[in-house]
Amino acid sequence: MSEGSISPVFNANTTAYTLSVPNSVSSISIAAAANHAEATVADTGSHSLKVGENTFTVEVTAQDGTTTQTYTVTVTRASPPASTDATLSSLTVSPGDLSPTFSANTTAYTLSVPNSVTGISIAAAANHAEATVADTGSHSLNVGANTFSILVTAEDGTTTLTYTVTVNRATETASADATLSSLTVSPGDLSPTFSANTTAYTLSVPNSVSSISIAAVTSHAGARISGTGSKELSEGANTISIVVTAEDGTTTKTYTVTITRQPLNTGVEDAQQAKVALYPNPVVDGELRVEGENLKIGEKIAIYSASGKLVGTYEVSGAITIINVAHLAAGVYIVTIGRQTAKIAINH
Repeated sequence: MSEGSISPVFNANTTAYTLSVPNSVSSISIAAAANHAEATVADTGSHSLKVGENTFTVEVTAQDGTTTQTYTVTVTRASPPASTDATLSSLTVSPGDLSPTFSANTTAYTLSVPNSVTGISIAAAANHAEATVADTGSHSLNVGANTFSILVTAEDGTTTLTYTVTVNRATETASADATLSSLTVSPGDLSPTFSANTTAYTLSVPNSVSSISIAAVTSHAGARISGTGSKELSEGANTISIVVTAEDGTTTKTYTVTITRQPLNTGVEDAQQAKVALYPNPVVDGELRVEGENLKIGEKIAIYSASGKLVGTYEVSGAITIINVAHLAAGVYIVTIGRQTAKIAINH
């Protein structure tokens, strides 16, 4: 045999032999010589080897041409050793491109994506067909750094190599919206009617209203408000600023509410001095009449309870305006007409 020694040691009367060779031996040569000079030997020479058992027969034919003897040689070629290759042949992400460009010997990569990207897919292929790759596929992304490990295990089951991909997801751009979605006061109603783009409002209240509550809601949830809540009122104009700071911490918008608290009047005689008459007072038939030389059609008439709550708004309709107050409970009320205030009583 060209490689190794057969087992058992050759003996003319022993016809079966074995031989083991390493995986690196891919062929073997068999040589044999007949005991009789006139006998013939067949099937010697070079033979290819597959992994595992390879059985070859050597046939000897005697001089008489009839008598034969067959010898067998079983050559076992070892399997190749398990690979220790734990490298990748490719590594990709979607969306995006790795930095640096992939190389089998580079194990750490980075990638930056915008805030709108909430997940990423990682694909990898092992360099050796029998190696295994773990932890690829789809992954969710948090804002900031997200590190993923791709583990490659070689064919030998022991050798490993870890590749890392760090994906940096950007933070959401802070909003610059510093508008309000609503602005209300209590008691009373703003003028003009609220609009997010209108920043200046007015309101007139009787002297009996000594404080007012301001409430507001931002258009963007991340914005902040200052200047709301309960506010004490002085007589005359009270300007209150409501400042909205956008989520970005820089953009601001200021809304103002100017509340005019009427001066303290003594009663009906003050309205009479302004040539405005409210009668009958007390009201007993459910109808209040407003009459005045200087009143203008469309001028606002407001009625407040003694506690300052607005209970009705009306408009001057002519020389005499009749207001139905039958629905109001008996008691004392404040009537404002323009800048004038007066007290009335309602009896039922």
